[in-house]
Amino acid sequence: MTTRRRNLDVLIAWLDAGRRGDNGALRALLAPGAAWQGIRPEWRAERPDAVVAMWLERAAALDDAEGFEATADPRGASLHVRAAALARLDARLRAGVHIRFAVGDDGRIAGITDHLSRRDAAPIVAGEVPRGIAEAPLEDGVPAGDGWFVVNLADARWMSGRFGAYTDLEGSTRWPQVGVNVGVLQPGEAACFYHREADQEDFLVLRGEALLIVEGGERPLRAWDFVHSPAWTEHVFVGAGDGPCAILAVGARDDRGVVYPVADAALRHDAGVRRETTLPHEAYAGIPPDEPGVFDPDWLPG
Repeated sequence: MTTRRRNLDVLIAWLDAGRRGDNGALRALLAPGAAWQGIRPEWRAERPDAVVAMWLERAAALDDAEGFEATADPRGASLHVRAAALARLDARLRAGVHIRFAVGDDGRIAGITDHLSRRDAAPIVAGEVPRGIAEAPLEDGVPAGDGWFVVNLADARWMSGRFGAYTDLEGSTRWPQVGVNVGVLQPGEAACFYHREADQEDFLVLRGEALLIVEGGERPLRAWDFVHSPAWTEHVFVGAGDGPCAILAVGARDDRGVVYPVADAALRHDAGVRRETTLPHEAYAGIPPDEPGVFDPDWLPG
């Protein structure tokens, strides 16, 4: 068994004992000098018995937990907990708390600390992360595998269909953290169906004009307008003006869900569904598949 796996097992055992309210099992997982430091100086448990009591008290208070994520490395394990109650305790915890469990050589928890970010909870060790990323070869304007690359959008692969033209920068790969593309809309053309999703998205109008339908309202956009769309913001873009509109789109990829609501503001522009769904294949049922497109130099700024 690797040290990483052992540390993850320790965290799982801790969570299971806490779920059962088993004080003895929790105490047995702690080293004699274990302490817990919260994000505020006064949130501290100095002794193992106090750590157990603090954990059980906190767990009982977080009855609205939205979810958690557990990770491990050779030095310990981390737990990211999201719950609305955390923000009521401290506004800095709106995105949750990252709880770090330092695990000793004997397999017991040497200490617990709370952090505002994963990076602070478990700083990386340079020698443990990849180095020397290879360049991905390009085929037909897209990468033929993972790796770094440079491509001019005039030479990239373009697709077109019911929702305008757009770049396919990933090809057969799928970037796990962030999606990026440039879409081009003709006047009256929607970029997709009106929706809200669990992932943050951001947009920059590069050229032309567009209409942003957001939270049931309308906002006209012009070149260099930036749009920030936090998780669960209802939105869609529709081309406007008398020529093409190019928009750079960047979105996170936690893939935690999407909702396509029925909205009159979107339906007026043929940019929404007529029956609410949370399944993309239902929302876009009957839409012809996109086909390879041809880049037009007039789409982008010179």
